[in-house]
Amino acid sequence: MASPSIVETLDGQVVSHSVSEPESDVEGAATAPVPAPLRVEGATDALAHELEIDALRARYVAVVGRSTGSRDKRYLLWKIRLASQGKVPVGPVGRRQPGEPSVEHKVLPLRMPAETVEALDDVWRRRGLKSRMELFRHALDQYLSGLGEAAAAARVRGA
Repeated sequence: MASPSIVETLDGQVVSHSVSEPESDVEGAATAPVPAPLRVEGATDALAHELEIDALRARYVAVVGRSTGSRDKRYLLWKIRLASQGKVPVGPVGRRQPGEPSVEHKVLPLRMPAETVEALDDVWRRRGLKSRMELFRHALDQYLSGLGEAAAAARVRGA
């Protein structure tokens, strides 16, 4: 008996899947159908799978609006379907990596001996400040004000 096949068109490529008849280990007991290898016209079996994944990844970029590192066919199809239905955000995601400063803030490296940091921590706690950063802001404000740099001091106070 001939194997039934399913033919799909995916971004202009003809893709066909064939399913073999159920196999039986025990007479009268059938198991689930076993999918045959994917076939793409003009490609080897190994290349056919990659072409399909690459085509799905290209479709993912077109629909979701950002790239993906996934090579999982089921995930790609699921995410494309959800994006098409408007159930997931599309477009680039403006996330930053953990520890990476936001665009509007810069991190200033400040290296000093551990004993100095411990002494500064004692000062800000004794003075009732909320944090080491608040101590630094107060100190910069005082220093810049003493130099006559009122605009810079105001920016430090407002930060």
